Amino acid sequence: MTLMSDLSPREVAMGGALRAAEVPADVFITDELLRRAPKKTDYLQEKLALQDLARQMADHPAEVLPHLVDLAIDICGGVSGGISLYEEKPSPGVFRWHYLRGDLEKFTGGTTPRDFSPCGVTLDLRKPVLAEHPERFYTWLAEAGIALPECLLVPLYIGGAMPLGTLWIVSPSKGHFDSGHARIMTELAAFAGIALRMVSTEERLRQAFETQEQLTAEQETLTEEMGHRVKNLFAIVGGMIRVSARAATTPQDMSEILSGQLLALVAAHAGPPHFRRQGDCQSGSRTERNHSDDPASAQRGRPVG
Repeated sequence: MTLMSDLSPREVAMGGALRAAEVPADVFITDELLRRAPKKTDYLQEKLALQDLARQMADHPAEVLPHLVDLAIDICGGVSGGISLYEEKPSPGVFRWHYLRGDLEKFTGGTTPRDFSPCGVTLDLRKPVLAEHPERFYTWLAEAGIALPECLLVPLYIGGAMPLGTLWIVSPSKGHFDSGHARIMTELAAFAGIALRMVSTEERLRQAFETQEQLTAEQETLTEEMGHRVKNLFAIVGGMIRVSARAATTPQDMSEILSGQLLALVAAHAGPPHFRRQGDCQSGSRTERNHSDDPASAQRGRPVG
């Protein structure tokens, strides 16, 4: 599902310039966070919630993320929320909505524009942002039937200095969020970033393990094939020895016959004639000439009886 399919060509072309120059002043009201008197904070609730997150993160980091969104909504009194992660392609990039809760859960997996969205503004400013009814300006929100009395967004750092996403929640009414909510959201975003890094690390380890398993399987197959080839080679050499023993009348005869057969075997496994070493070809030729020129050798080479 995408939330930006109906962007006008002007909105797409202008991108960040349109965002910065034409956003009505009453859409982004971040300064209101400091003007509003903070609601009474339950620090014990926050402490216990963060401890619970830390315990879950050690064993199941992927399961922490949806729980973290639920926790943000619960502590801050929101009605919906989620995590938006930035994807570079297609250029200039999009945000994909993950772990949505509340009224907006049906939009999970949807994408929004990098350069024409509240998330984009949050990444540019690298600090908490408060928007009031952003659907008045961001037409793709209104066209999707989304109304946001207030939306509090905080940058999400997955690694490095650049934020690569946002954690955001929506209020039930205007005038709801204050600086205390921005503080707890920032702390929760830090946990989310750690969890996402752990999930990414686990995925890389899983892929490396699967690659190693594949390499091990291929090595075992190669080893098994080499074992079969060595067994076949011993069987061939054993057969050559038995044939030579029957054809020879003296140890010297057997040595000459067997040497010729072994050289022929080496030549057969050396590849096409133009890849064989010159010395091997000459050696084989000398052996053939010796047997053909020496009637006694030729006679000795015939089976006896």
